[in-house]
Amino acid sequence: MPSRAGQEDDRGATGRTRRRVALAASALVAVVALAWLVEWRAAGGVSTPGGAGAPPGADAAGPPAYVVEVVRHGRVVRRFTPAELSRLPQRTITSYGKEQRGPSVRAVLEAVGIDGFSRLEVRGMGLRDDGRLTLRSVQINDELILDFTDRGTLKVVSPDLDWRDRVRDVTQLRVVE
Repeated sequence: MPSRAGQEDDRGATGRTRRRVALAASALVAVVALAWLVEWRAAGGVSTPGGAGAPPGADAAGPPAYVVEVVRHGRVVRRFTPAELSRLPQRTITSYGKEQRGPSVRAVLEAVGIDGFSRLEVRGMGLRDDGRLTLRSVQINDELILDFTDRGTLKVVSPDLDWRDRVRDVTQLRVVE
């Protein structure tokens, strides 16, 4: 039978192990929360209050910080909020087995009177991808859309676009003559 001192040593070791596990779990939760906060702030602190019923990018506290700019000749032609983009004609496509919905890039450009150009550069925040994609004008069709994300930002997708070429958190559609 173990001595009383041996029993106390075992309980002390178990208590220390439990404290270490609790400390490690707390640190992991803090790291995950910090990563989420950094990503949320990088996206402009955009939220969609009201869940699925609220328009993408809607924020009752004031104007959203996140916008998609259309740039031509080095000048911003127009800034669209996600809510404004949700009022343009919407397209639904299937890309990599998932339904995606949003305005076509062509519709966004037409909304500001742009129809003739040679290339389009799609720029994003570059947090989880390269943040840049250059397309020839012939690649801009009704299947190339700006899909609304759950975070209130938009990503460019198309059935013809390779997974690695996607741009998430789109910030600019830059027309190149």
